[in-house]
Parts: sequence; structure tokens; C-alpha cells
Amino acid sequence: MSRGLSHGEVHGGLKPTMLPYSLVTTRTTSRGLRAAAGLLALLWLPGLHAQPHWTYAAGERFEVYTTGGDQTARRAIAIFDRAHAMLERVLHLPPPDGPPTRLIVFSRAKEFAPYATNSSVRAFYQSSPDTDFIVLSSLNGDVFPAAIHEFSHLVFRRSGSRYPLWLDEGLAEYFSTLTVEGAKLELGRAPRERVQAIGFGVRLMPLERLFAITRDSAEYNTPSRAELFYAESWAFTHMLVTDDRYRDRSADVLARLAANGPTSLALTTVYGRPVKDIARDFGHYVLRGHYRTSTLGATLPSAAASTTVRPSSDVEAGVVLATLLAANASRQRDARAAFETLERQAPNDLFLTESLALFHVRGGRMDEARPYLQRAIALGTTWARIYAYYADILRVDAGAADTAHREVETLLDKAVSLAPNDVEVRILLARSLIQRRRGAEALAVLTAVTRVPVEYETMFADVLAVARQHARERVVDGRLTNIVCDATGRIFEVATATGPKRLVDAGRTPEAAALAPALSCGAQDRPVRVGYDENPDAAMRVDGTVTFVTIR
Repeated sequence: MSRGLSHGEVHGGLKPTMLPYSLVTTRTTSRGLRAAAGLLALLWLPGLHAQPHWTYAAGERFEVYTTGGDQTARRAIAIFDRAHAMLERVLHLPPPDGPPTRLIVFSRAKEFAPYATNSSVRAFYQSSPDTDFIVLSSLNGDVFPAAIHEFSHLVFRRSGSRYPLWLDEGLAEYFSTLTVEGAKLELGRAPRERVQAIGFGVRLMPLERLFAITRDSAEYNTPSRAELFYAESWAFTHMLVTDDRYRDRSADVLARLAANGPTSLALTTVYGRPVKDIARDFGHYVLRGHYRTSTLGATLPSAAASTTVRPSSDVEAGVVLATLLAANASRQRDARAAFETLERQAPNDLFLTESLALFHVRGGRMDEARPYLQRAIALGTTWARIYAYYADILRVDAGAADTAHREVETLLDKAVSLAPNDVEVRILLARSLIQRRRGAEALAVLTAVTRVPVEYETMFADVLAVARQHARERVVDGRLTNIVCDATGRIFEVATATGPKRLVDAGRTPEAAALAPALSCGAQDRPVRVGYDENPDAAMRVDGTVTFVTIR
């Protein structure tokens, strides 16, 4: 965050069937909440001449809701398309995936004020698992650096980069100086406030301390101390990417740091110099105060001739603003009130129904979410997560009912077909397959993922580990014909459609142990379903080790 900005961060604490909305960490006054509710009311109360007219525009990577009309909508998409092209080129980013980034562009300060995270911001970034928002007070030139700064944070997160805080903010501030002249991009112009913060007579903090600062540190959260943190982060980043002594190997440093490597180790490994020597160079760099700009030639997107522009209805705009409120943990009550007012106006609106479903899912209110998920599917939603969340509710309810599981898998297959790169959808499908003892299929679903967003890493790793464990398991139906008992345990002899199986149970299988009183040694004639790890043992003449036994 910088230049009077704030942005939402992704936090831990993942729930078993969903991911939480990210939190914006600044406080909101009750006056601001009342103003937000008042502005929302203007959107749907008929006959009010003061209500703003909203325009919607959609490009390949961005969608815009604005009160500024068609030209503002097209211009916003063109600006952010160019910013993305620049970041993609400089950082060698992979192709983007995920839903389009949503830009909300107001025209007047009083429209923006109820949503601002504090009174000094002109733009901010808010993140949720379903939609990323960049909210601008206007599209005036003095807002551009703030908007590009926030967009840089969004791009870093979506690319999976895990930069340390100093570099995350330093790069965002460096890229915020982007200017476009024809087919040329210029970067690196020194922001006046950053130069002033580290000007003559200012004592720089030691680099080791700069590298250790986190989002909980006083240097990040105390305004009087944060100015030095931001300025020093920007200046050190500037030196690495532009100074002749460092720039040729800066890409290697950035790659190491994007993988969450320690800063000091990355610097000393790449440059072959101790941090104290690099710190001395940095001190001289700041004292000299000559900050080089870089000019790049680039093939940039045009002004988006393919951009779709249309009027936005009051209900649609109201849903967007209610969803923006819902992404802020401190404004859930206002979001609910806004959604309820909209629902009374348009109970069968698909966009509203989808947004209400996701609002309740993200709040952990699955019973409230269920009817909205059902209604959205009935209305023909193409939002993959609607199918996935409804399937997960049915999965929890299904028990052993095959019919219910078939419906779950139909819904999840639909979700994956709509959003094959959505990691959360794939996690939910893998869970369902694991529950039905189809570990190999679950593993295939997960290993098709090429990039896992940071906020899903823990959940993905947990499900992947379980899928790998179950992938070794084979499941067969047949008739249990005999149980051979000896000193090593029991061997189940099962007749199956593909031939007889001899499976050893060493007494470690809970299901088999529970069946022990009913399954005495000797001849049997019982229909069973058996799971086993396929590890043949020629000496024992067995095909594998039992993992479960169910009498059918």
C-alpha cells in the first residue's frame, strides 16, 4: 500500500469446504457505513434523479463498472491492458488465468467516499477468492500511479510470486511510475515524496532490518515510520533493477525472492558479495540521488476495439457495490442489508442470485447458501463455483447413497468444464473422488494444475497428499469365498469379475478389524467390496494389502 492507498491481504485459517474473503485491515467509521448504505439506496430507489448512471465494459482481462460513461470505461480497460502488458514483459509472467479483474471507477469524490478504506485514499485494491477489485475515485491522471501500484500487487499475487514485503512494495512503487508515450514505456522516474523521505540528513534503516519487516511490524503500520520503509524499499529496488552494478543479474534475484527465498542469501549468492558491501553501495546510491529511468519499446494492446460496452442496470451496479462491501470483513452487516434490498427488487436476477450464494458461502452459512445455489443453477448460471459449492453441500449430505454421489460428480464435472484452471473447483472434485475411494482419479484431477495461488497452497497440498495415498488403492466388488488365517494375519480370498484375488490383512485395517467377529476363518459366501494396495508378494501368493472391507 502506498500513496494514500490500502489493499486487502489474503489470510490463513482456511475452512474445510471454502476459502474466506480477504480482509482490508483499516477501520471504517459508522458514519462511513451509513454513507455507504445511503449511496446503495440511490442505486435502486426509482424516481431519484440524483442516482448515478452506470456503464459496464468488458475486455479480455478486465471488466469495468463506472459512473463516467462509455469513454471512461474504454479508457480504463486500455490503461490497464497496457499496464499488464508491461508487467508481463518485464517480469516474464505466465499467461493470466482466473476471472477478469473488476475495475470500479467513480466520477466524483462523494460517490467514492463511502467505499474508501480511509479518508486519504484515492484508489484501493481488495481481494477475494471470487473477484479482485481495483476501486478508483476517478480516472484522472493523478490517480494512475496509485492504481498501477495496486494492480502490481494483484499481478504479483496471481502469478504466485511470494516476494518479501520490502520487494512487494518496492516493485509496486517502481512500476507505479509507468508512463506511456506512443509505443514506448518509461519506468523509474523518482516519486518526489519518496526522494524527500530519504533525503539529505535522513538515517537509513539497516538493510537487514528492512528485509525483516512484515505486515505486523511497526515500520509498516505506523505512518510516521512507514514513509521511510516505503521510500527505502523503492530506492533499493530501483538500485537493483537500474544500476549498472546490479541490473544484469537482478532477474535472478527476483526469481529467487519470488520463490520465498531469504533476501540476504539471494543477494550474496547472486552477486557474490556480503550484504554489508551492498548496503554501502546503497548508501552512496541514495546520497547521489540520480535515479535512472528506463525506456522500453513494446507491442502494446490497442485501445481494445473488441471491448464490449453497454449500460449497466441499477440492480447490476447495486450487486457490484454490495459485493465490494462483502469483501470487507467489517462491513458484512451492510452487505447483507444491501443484498436483501436488491432481492426484494429483483428476486430472480441471475447475477444477484449468484452473488448472494457466494456471499453466504464465504460467510460459512451453507444452509442459507443452498437455496441460492439451487436457484442460480436453475437459472442457467455459467459460474463454475456455483456448481462446485452446491456439489460440496450434497457431498457432505450424501453418505453412501450412490445416486447422490452421481449428482455430485455431474455437478463437479460441469464446474471443471466451465473453469478448468480453477484450483478451488479441482480441490472440491478431488475431495469427492477421494470420498468414493477413487484416489487415482483424484490425483489426476490435481496434477493437471500448473500453478497454485498462494492462498490455496496449504489446502491443495493437504488434498494432494491424501490423493497420493489413495491413488495406490484398488477397489473391487466380488464374493468373499474364504479367509485363510495364519501367524502373519488373515488372507481374504475374493472372486471378482477379473479373477480371484488373495489380499492380506495384517490387522491394521479398521474396517476389517470391526468385521472380525462376523468373519471367522474358513469358507465364506458374502458379497463384498474390498479396497487394497496393489503390492503383490509371490512368496505369500497375495495380490496386495487390504485397506477396507465392506459387506454389501
